[in-house]
Formats: sequence, C-alpha cells, structure tokens
Amino acid sequence: VEYHSWGIGFVMDHDRRGGIFMASTVEQSTQIYNAVVEDPALIGYLGDCEHLREFLGSPTTLAAGELCWFTDRTPHESLPLPAGTRRQFFRLVTSQVGVWFADHSTPNPTGVVPDPKITRIIHGSKFDLRSQFTASAHQGFAEGQDPRAGAASGSTHGLGGGVR
Repeated sequence: VEYHSWGIGFVMDHDRRGGIFMASTVEQSTQIYNAVVEDPALIGYLGDCEHLREFLGSPTTLAAGELCWFTDRTPHESLPLPAGTRRQFFRLVTSQVGVWFADHSTPNPTGVVPDPKITRIIHGSKFDLRSQFTASAHQGFAEGQDPRAGAASGSTHGLGGGVR
C-alpha cells in the first residue's frame, strides 16, 4: 500500500499550512491522537492505522462543535453512535489531495474540480477499488518530487499531531 497525500499539513513558525479541519455536531463522536505517523509505509489501505493503536497513546475525544486541525498522517477516528443518532460532520482537506474519490465527495457547487496534475480522480466505491487506490502513490508529481517540498527545513510536521 502506498501513501497518497490528502492535505499534508505542517506547522512553520507557529503557522499551520495545509492539513485538514474537522468538526462534528455530536459530543464524543470523534477522537484524535496526539501523534503523527512519520513513515507513510505504516499507513494501511484507506488510512487504516488500527495496527498502530497500542503505540498511539490516549486519544482526545472532541466536544460537539469543536474544530480541530491536523495533518494527513494524524490518526483520528469516528466513534460508534447509538442507533438513530443524527450527526453533521465535516472534514475540509485544504490542499495536496493525491486521490479524490468522486463518488464519496461533495462536488464544489461553483464547478471547481481537483487539479489532475496533482490529484488522481477515481470513480466508483473506494471500498471496491483497492487495486486502483494502491497504484502509483504520487501520480501527477514530477518524478522524484516530494509533495511536501513546500515544507522548509526546520519545520515541524503536525506539531503535536492534532492542534485544537
């Protein structure tokens, strides 16, 4: 399984760059870990990190309406909800989306679409397309170019994982 950037995210001079914002309307429905998976080879299919749980420490459970910023290598999870629970949840991926699953994403109402030079657009259920998802991790980037190249030396990726 190869790493596909999905917002990247880093902190430089106390300024957050890229990354992901997330919030939920239901108390105790989402957890985030104060950790960053530095080696993308450890991240499983569709971001699976279950095999890393024992190394992550205790998670932070988010309050209803609490906005959280984190990197695309910060473990986070949705928690089981009682049947019938109504929840609004959003996750905003800011930039550097390596793979965009069109069938699982809300189209931009103004017609903006992902840049095909950076983003591989995949149609169909991401749960049924494992072979397409794992082919060519950084398709669209120049050969040898690291998609995190904008992170200057001395920057700290994900300063403490999830920053709230």
